[in-house]
Amino acid sequence: MGFVENFRLAVLHSAFIESGGAERVVLDQVQSLRLKGYKVDCYGSTINHKKCFPEVIESLPVKPYLANLTIPKFSYSTVLPLTMFFSGFISKKLKNYDVLLCHHQPAPWLAYKTWLNYKIPYACYIHHPPRFLYPRPVEKRLGWGHDYDRKVIEFLGKRLNFFRKIDRVSVLNAKKVFVNSKRVLREVKEIYGVKPILCYPAIKTFTTKKSLDENFSKKKTSKPLTILTTGRHTPHKRFDWLLKIFKKILRELDVFLVVVGAFHPTYTAKIRDMASKLKIHNKIDFTGRVSEEKLKKYYSESSVYVYTSPNEDFGLGPVEAMGFGLPVVVWGDGSGPDETVVDGVTGFKAEPYNLEDFAQKTIKILVDERLRRKMAENALNHAKTNFSLEKHTETLIKNLQSIA
Repeated sequence: MGFVENFRLAVLHSAFIESGGAERVVLDQVQSLRLKGYKVDCYGSTINHKKCFPEVIESLPVKPYLANLTIPKFSYSTVLPLTMFFSGFISKKLKNYDVLLCHHQPAPWLAYKTWLNYKIPYACYIHHPPRFLYPRPVEKRLGWGHDYDRKVIEFLGKRLNFFRKIDRVSVLNAKKVFVNSKRVLREVKEIYGVKPILCYPAIKTFTTKKSLDENFSKKKTSKPLTILTTGRHTPHKRFDWLLKIFKKILRELDVFLVVVGAFHPTYTAKIRDMASKLKIHNKIDFTGRVSEEKLKKYYSESSVYVYTSPNEDFGLGPVEAMGFGLPVVVWGDGSGPDETVVDGVTGFKAEPYNLEDFAQKTIKILVDERLRRKMAENALNHAKTNFSLEKHTETLIKNLQSIA
């Protein structure tokens, strides 16, 4: 127990400005490690306590590297370069930790500078290589930046080779490199030439078999059945595909669609307008960001979860849905959800970007009650076995202690 009590760990991230999958993983790691008795602090370039899991972040020691500057529309693109510029000063703040665990840039660069100056070892947890440097197909088509803040970073990243150099050197000098999926593992090996450790993101909450039975009984009498999806409103999530798929489903079934996720200043209006033009808006609820309790309620009351985002590095939504006993429909495109969903067992994988096939596979689950029930049980068991927070934390602890 003495080692745990004296072990000081800092978890470093780029910024806490949205309720995204990476932010969820970071906060879960901090929370889980603290519950096990470790002294853990957490840092980011800027912190928005209202937009980044507000009910979670307020209870954790999340601090800014410098000052918590909030500049409308340009917080990230302003504070990130400042953080890098003052990396020498920030490294002094980090020199008293035993190990640093880094997520998105500039966190690995800050850890590298701390290693250079004070020999504090660090590990990188790579959710994906920086996409403004190494874009996926969806970014190549739509661009990486989906708001002004990110567009500035994307512009600089494409034109300044400096960013690619510091990213590479900071990853190569990490004592351990974790990745969140086999897809990202392959990318990291190819880009950096290192051998990463697969450490799947985890979910904290699972439904119980009893609750699954009770919820299924309620859904049998509820009309219409509900389709659920989650995710921030950005073009990369391809909500335009979702609406077209839903239109196809409505031609055969009377169902309802719930879309949970933070609104975007311009893109949300576009998808609402598209729903109106398709004449399906009265069958859709765009909820915006919701509390953890409200999200659990949506999971419990829905019959199937769909995820139309392509090229996902991991995709926490489908895993979270399976943890609540929801069958899932995703693309079989070699991405993260393709890896986490078992085709025909916990849900279906649609032919990549074939909207008709995606619609038909969703319909198949909705119309077949016995199939839906079996997939629900399989999904819950699969999630519990492979994506528990305990399993995730054990992998972290074993490897972080080995480099301290």
